[in-house]
Amino acid sequence: MPNRSTVFYFLTLLLFKQRSKHTGIISISVVIIALLSSVLFISSSLQESTKIALSSQPDFVVSRVEAGRAVDTPMEWADKIEQIDGVSTVTPRVYGRYLYEAGGSESFWWWE
Repeated sequence: MPNRSTVFYFLTLLLFKQRSKHTGIISISVVIIALLSSVLFISSSLQESTKIALSSQPDFVVSRVEAGRAVDTPMEWADKIEQIDGVSTVTPRVYGRYLYEAGGSESFWWWE
């Protein structure tokens, strides 16, 4: 069985000797590998960022809407929800609106 270094030596010798024959194959292979690696990198980074974002989100949100606007949910509801079997924590969420002076319009904001 030939030594590994001799196999690579003959492959590179063949490549340098008949450069015009193998240039197209090598360039197509490099482009395919670059595209595949970039797609795999981007998809794995999107999956990881989605996992991080979803880990901080609640399992479900109870909200109350009046006249098309989200309004504060009564704290009595939180006490009742907390008594349901399987519910570990209940965190209130505060909704609000502010007037954007320059545009003269009302904008929606929230925080937890």
